[in-house]
Amino acid sequence: MSKINLSLTFHAVMLACGLHATTSYAQMTTTFVSATRGDNANPCTFVAPCRSFQAAHDNTFPDGQITVLDPGTYGAVTITKSISIVNDGVGEASIPVSGGCHLDHR
Repeated sequence: MSKINLSLTFHAVMLACGLHATTSYAQMTTTFVSATRGDNANPCTFVAPCRSFQAAHDNTFPDGQITVLDPGTYGAVTITKSISIVNDGVGEASIPVSGGCHLDHR
């Protein structure tokens, strides 16, 4: 009887750990954002980019880089570490700034 209980407990713990691992992502040196195919539930990789600068910021190591894949508005971002936001000529990417202004990188 105790073997069955131990086995069920082990499987329950493994299932819980597995579910947790699928919803949290490790930070990366370079993350990506896309206005057309991004989703903040994504891990912010090139093939599965984030939708907002804030989601990418939160998944990027200090001194890392957020790369813009296509033009769009990526929302407000609170920058709490040294980080670069790079737009290599793919069009306009904007960040709203308090006071109704926005920053453009063209």
